[in-house]
Amino acid sequence: MKALLFAVGLALASAPAFAQSRPEAASFPLKQANVVVVRTPDSLKVALSKLSRSLLSAGYGIDKSDKQAGFLVTTPRATKDKKAVYVRLRFALLPEQGATAIELRGDYSVSGLLGETPISNKGQSGSAIAAAWGEMQRAASLYPEGIVAYRRQP
Repeated sequence: MKALLFAVGLALASAPAFAQSRPEAASFPLKQANVVVVRTPDSLKVALSKLSRSLLSAGYGIDKSDKQAGFLVTTPRATKDKKAVYVRLRFALLPEQGATAIELRGDYSVSGLLGETPISNKGQSGSAIAAAWGEMQRAASLYPEGIVAYRRQP
């Protein structure tokens, strides 16, 4: 009995810490946001299928996709705004009560330079990171009838 009470107490004590680990999302692009969240009433399986079709029809290539783990990664693609800037997008599909949250993160690189840099909403208009952020927003808006929100994640 003591063990059961201890386990329940531990679970209740850790709940606030878990809730704080995922900040609330805003309906507008926060400065320095680095995660775009798309919410849909679709199941995880349907959401992954719709997401894949939407990305492929928009010209994105799929590098990796896993139905069981709920993720999808695109091949690097030139941004619409700056052809020398390439983005690789990562989608994590997370089940929610009767719905799915699609969390989008990404990295960008510039032709001729080594390495990738995480995408966030922090560049001046016309910069490489701003072009990458714009591409990430466009990709998020491809999901049919999805509700888009933004979040800063450390």
